[in-house]
Amino acid sequence: MHRHRLRSLLTIASVAISFLVLVLSLQGIFGLRETLWQAPGEGLLVVVFLVFLFGWRLRDLDPLARAEGLRRFVLSALFVLVLAAPLAAQLPFLGRSATVVAGQLAAAEQDTGARVLAVVRGFPAAYEDYLKREFRLPHWFVQLNALVKVHLLRVSPNNNIALGTDGFYFEGMGTSRVEGELVESFDNIADYMGQAPFTEAELLQWKIALEQRRYWLQQRGSEYVFVLAPTKAFVYPEHLPASLQRVRGRSRYEQLSSYLREHADIPFIDLLPPLLAAKARADYPPLFYKTDFHWNFYGAFVAYRAIVDQLARFFPRYPFPAPELADFDMRIDRHWAHESFMYMLGLPLFLHRNEHHITMVPRPGGPYDTALDLPPGGIYDHYPPLRPITGPDGTTMEVRLLRNPGAPLPSIALLGDSFLEKCIYFFSANAQRVLNHRTVVNFPKEIFFYEQPTIVIQEILNMFILRPPPKNPWRLGAHYVEEKFRRNADKVLLYNELAPAARKVALAGLPAGRPGEVRVAAVTFAVETGERLDVRLLDRAGRDVGTDGCRVRPDSPVCQILLPNEAVGLEVVAAKGRPPVRAAVAAVEVRSDVSGP
Repeated sequence: MHRHRLRSLLTIASVAISFLVLVLSLQGIFGLRETLWQAPGEGLLVVVFLVFLFGWRLRDLDPLARAEGLRRFVLSALFVLVLAAPLAAQLPFLGRSATVVAGQLAAAEQDTGARVLAVVRGFPAAYEDYLKREFRLPHWFVQLNALVKVHLLRVSPNNNIALGTDGFYFEGMGTSRVEGELVESFDNIADYMGQAPFTEAELLQWKIALEQRRYWLQQRGSEYVFVLAPTKAFVYPEHLPASLQRVRGRSRYEQLSSYLREHADIPFIDLLPPLLAAKARADYPPLFYKTDFHWNFYGAFVAYRAIVDQLARFFPRYPFPAPELADFDMRIDRHWAHESFMYMLGLPLFLHRNEHHITMVPRPGGPYDTALDLPPGGIYDHYPPLRPITGPDGTTMEVRLLRNPGAPLPSIALLGDSFLEKCIYFFSANAQRVLNHRTVVNFPKEIFFYEQPTIVIQEILNMFILRPPPKNPWRLGAHYVEEKFRRNADKVLLYNELAPAARKVALAGLPAGRPGEVRVAAVTFAVETGERLDVRLLDRAGRDVGTDGCRVRPDSPVCQILLPNEAVGLEVVAAKGRPPVRAAVAAVEVRSDVSGP
């Protein structure tokens, strides 16, 4: 009996002391206190106590039973350790929190309940911040995990990154920031394999959105150019994983590029052909980083030259100096590692210095001699500071500004993502003022209240066309309809005069819609007083395929609306919250932007 009690006391004491030492050890291991050097000794004490405890319990057993008991002990200890580690790591925070809460409650002489509630509500956020700041595994564990996955198992440690061949990494599946706080998911792999194609309606929306921007700018004396940039997978497909090379469909990039070239009324530049042509030059360095998604500054220069060459064809009335590669000294560091990218993967830098880091240094006597804002060491990942500008409506935005008094054009505005941002210094050869605003798909018209650019270049990366088509401010849409109707006076599909006027009209004789076609209907109303009304657009089954609002007066009875290709009728109805309409349709004219039958 005495022996049993002694064994129980020793067991309780061993467990208590072991747990205490375990807590202290975990504090040191996970960086929760400064005395990290104590962790090995404390860990050794844990082992000693555990061996003592279970050695005492197993000493009277036969060898087979002892071995089985030891096996169970090891498995149980590991299980308990996994469960206890997070709790042990939380103890310092809980102790600090208790002290803080006690001080707060002592200071709150009144309304103690509200103070307690506020502390409780703020606990989750405070605890999350604490974990991010304090609870960290040794970095070499992370690196070891990444090395095993990348070099042994041949899988990526990050879903955003796809592991290719010869040290190449590509865009994978994950989230990315689009505009401001807007974050969306992108499956670049599915797009490359042709598993996320555009619908005809989506392609038409892209055409309309881009044409709206061009027409609005032309009204203000500026030109608009749209640039489509490919991701690395389209330039270096041979380095994609074999699983992606076996299945290959038509990507959104290929769809949109061919659609805009065939159907859109915009100056359009596809950067894939010039990049592939530059890649074929065996004596030149790579165009893209291996361990990053972006093109390097040699690739940025190739893209810039392709844009400038096309601008000279689109707008021959303007001068476009085209710097040659010979105007630069290309400095190449062949043993460079992309730190931020390696950090994302968790890989050590010293084992992955396999990049070409390129700096483009303008030579004296070239077009950049009068440029004022180039970095002194050449063109690399260093950008001019952001400047806030404010429009007449109070809207504020940030731009980068480059100046070159010796350039021929007054100004160029560059709207685009990080790919176009790498090209901005090169454009200093072309304009006295180069304004750059980072955007993905939006059209920030506020920039045109600050300056009247000669040309607006908007670039979008292939990845971002995986999101829904862009939408413009309504003013751009209203002007677009008027301009589209005016520009197609020779392409009348239908003209009907109604006597008497009617509120529901069948557009008899209207031909079926064609791919890429935009139709505009000019509806003339018989109206005695000013009215606000809606026009419902109907398909062959009488279903509503769109609604457009109109304001009409006796002196202004015509309303122009976009007519979906499937619409074969329209109906005049009261606008929401308005009295019943008295106006009726007196005539309808439909024009198209597509020639031929």
